Amino acid sequence: MKPAQIGGSEIAITLLGHLFDQDPGPTLYFCTTDQQARKFALDRFEHMIESAPVLRSRFLLGKANHESTLVKPAIGGSLIITGSGSPNQFISQPAKYVFLDEEDRLCEFPGMGSAREIAEKRTDEYSTRTRTGIFSWGHPTTPERGVARTYRDQSDQREWTFACPSCEESIVPRWEHVEIEERDPRTAVFRCPNCSEEISDAERWAATRAGRFESQLDDDQAEQRRFVGFHVSRLCHPRTPLIKLAVQYCACHSEAQLRVFFNMVMGEAYTEASFVITAGAIEEKRDPRKLDRAAPAKTTFVTCGVDVQKREPALLYYVAVAWTSIGNAVVLEYGRVLGWAALDALFRTFEAPCGDQVLRIAAAGIDHGWKTREVYSFCRQDHAGVVTVPMKHTAGVQRDQGTRTKHTQDPLHPEYGSLARIELCRDYWMDRTLGRFHPEADAELGGSIVLPATTSTEFVNHVKSARRVEVVDRHGHERLTWEKEKGDADDYLQALVYAEVVAVGLGLDRLHEAIPKAPRDDDRAIREGFVQRRARSRGRDLAFVRGRRGRARG
Repeated sequence: MKPAQIGGSEIAITLLGHLFDQDPGPTLYFCTTDQQARKFALDRFEHMIESAPVLRSRFLLGKANHESTLVKPAIGGSLIITGSGSPNQFISQPAKYVFLDEEDRLCEFPGMGSAREIAEKRTDEYSTRTRTGIFSWGHPTTPERGVARTYRDQSDQREWTFACPSCEESIVPRWEHVEIEERDPRTAVFRCPNCSEEISDAERWAATRAGRFESQLDDDQAEQRRFVGFHVSRLCHPRTPLIKLAVQYCACHSEAQLRVFFNMVMGEAYTEASFVITAGAIEEKRDPRKLDRAAPAKTTFVTCGVDVQKREPALLYYVAVAWTSIGNAVVLEYGRVLGWAALDALFRTFEAPCGDQVLRIAAAGIDHGWKTREVYSFCRQDHAGVVTVPMKHTAGVQRDQGTRTKHTQDPLHPEYGSLARIELCRDYWMDRTLGRFHPEADAELGGSIVLPATTSTEFVNHVKSARRVEVVDRHGHERLTWEKEKGDADDYLQALVYAEVVAVGLGLDRLHEAIPKAPRDDDRAIREGFVQRRARSRGRDLAFVRGRRGRARG
């Protein structure tokens, strides 16, 4: 169990080469997709063989065999590389060793079970007469699935530990041992959980290099566990300054972003919050001073979300939202209009006073689940400079993607050109939007929402209709998802979601990227950590907007 990009796959490749050199046998290597399997076979595995003379003598890499990229015959066995969900390569093929690359992301094999169940079945024939091995690794998701669950329930739980420079007690580093005051990355401090003394980056790096893996179980209990399990935290990385991690943590303003931080960056399983959106929680977000359409002084741009109802003429629920420089959402106006002409008139006439300026809607996200052709036609038209983007929730989009852009073309009117439409991961965007109603979402720190003082009962009912429930997906994995009771309406809530999607496309997740000024006595590594850090959104920024922010006019 590990963070992303710390060399886990490189360790697996080295182990694979060692086994074929010392104790070869039929081996299965599972990748997330067939495309990833081909890339692994050509770019990484064959490169290792060409670099190691002892392996070149083991593998039969003639021209014909080279073209069959996913099957590698060798003396004493063979290696089959396959993507998850594709059983054709290994049907009826027993295996001595099985490798599961990023186990949490592997799909279920139709009629055969999960990749781990297949690994168990394929090694049964060899386990009665020789040594076998199942090797699994990846970054964790939740404590109840994948590598995190196997590590907890079936392994001897070896953690990378090091001695505290002050009390010399063993430390298992966790993010919970980091203290940050008022979400200011410059105040981040790593403290020993035993003596509470501060440990600097230099001391932590030196102690990490002298550390070792230690089981967290009693000796008798550890011996009874079936697997040897290893866990490494990002805090064990000997070249990662704490302030760089603190910047990424403080940039998280939703539960979805926190999940990415703990799973991918820290390598720790994340327990999702199980809060319920209540009328009281929504009431707390009302601002008694917010009585009109006026936008806050620090508004960066205004977006609009539109939810479409299946009726004639089209019933359109809309929510106009102002986005502040620290990432707060301020609801300026919401309501219903009948027909596309009325929505066009709203876009053309909408004005929000902001100090001595007047802001207009910069972009709008429109649901195309119903009346798809009408939505496409509306989005192809000009609406006084408002960028309109069709979008809808799609089951095929994963959490780590967030969004997926597709292009559609009208076969009857090719002269219109292609239109970009956005497919959304429902759970990811519902987490983001509803996370703003959480009691711990502070408007002073960003990532919250501000509602008008006169919020209607209908709006409140639409927002609190969503409830988080635990379901089991088709792969047998347990997960939390947002659902509503049959007959309940959530149109204003969906409009809020679409408004946030286009706000991200306009740069909402990049508003927090002002780099804090590092103290003068910080070393060069810390300064470079600020300059070279990657965008918080981890590649999920929407690229569909090429226009500008809402223009201000006097």
